[in-house]
Amino acid sequence: MADLDLKDITDIKQLNDSGTEFHEAGDIQTALQYYLRALELTEDSDNKVDRALTVTNLGGVYFDFDEKDIALEHFEEGLALYQEAGDKAGEAWGFNSIGLWKADVGINKEALENYEKALVLYREVDDKDGEAWALSNAGMAYSNMQDFDNAHDYYKQALALYEALDDKEGQTAMLNNIGKSYANTGDRENGLEYLEKALTMRREIEDTEGEATTLNNIGGIYADMGEKRKALTYFEPALKILENGSDHVSTITTLTNIAASYKGLGEARRASPYEKRAKKLGRDMRNNAKKAKRARREIRRALGE
Repeated sequence: MADLDLKDITDIKQLNDSGTEFHEAGDIQTALQYYLRALELTEDSDNKVDRALTVTNLGGVYFDFDEKDIALEHFEEGLALYQEAGDKAGEAWGFNSIGLWKADVGINKEALENYEKALVLYREVDDKDGEAWALSNAGMAYSNMQDFDNAHDYYKQALALYEALDDKEGQTAMLNNIGKSYANTGDRENGLEYLEKALTMRREIEDTEGEATTLNNIGGIYADMGEKRKALTYFEPALKILENGSDHVSTITTLTNIAASYKGLGEARRASPYEKRAKKLGRDMRNNAKKAKRARREIRRALGE
């Protein structure tokens, strides 16, 4: 990781903002350096909110590098600092971050408890975007617990907020989630209706990654209905999109879905190339995991762990 000379930057918020830009763009190592410089400056500051912002952002870096325990420590420190400072918006973000951590490790009930706390706070400070985010996360937690009725309710509340905010990406995500949730209850008709709406909107806003997700979800419903040929008309365009991206897990899933559909049609020879590609990509991912481990060690060294 090449070191950046950030000593001339003394604005903690500016450093965090720049770090977030790099983080969201996928350049986590550069983001780390900005956050570390911000953390250094907080050591000589009494501003608890600056410290809370920085350690929470660092928690996100650890989370993305699969250092889950260290990530949680940072999220909890950030939450405590926001609470001490009386910053309700930051406190809500802290609860949401911890909720996402809990959900990622499969503790959905505790995740939901944190989302509910975040939801109360977002409503207190009238943060509609944050409220929609917390509602969406709570809906996912309910879905993970197979409580699809509550999942529908939370997703639809989030959808209404995203519509009021004219947030198209938020709307499409909720339409997709509602459609999946209906399908999980066996209500394929409503599931397809919502997913088709999501697909149309994702194409309108040119969200190709989201389009591939929704295509796969629709294809999955048709495959479950035994309509393998129709399922392929969704899986195959999803694959074309994914082949141009970096979401290898979804690519493997789609290749496997296509192979299974061809097998279901009695066309094993057409299925074979997709199976081979899925296996090869899986091997490549395992090899790349070694590089990721080295990157995590570099992160720990940079943070003095």
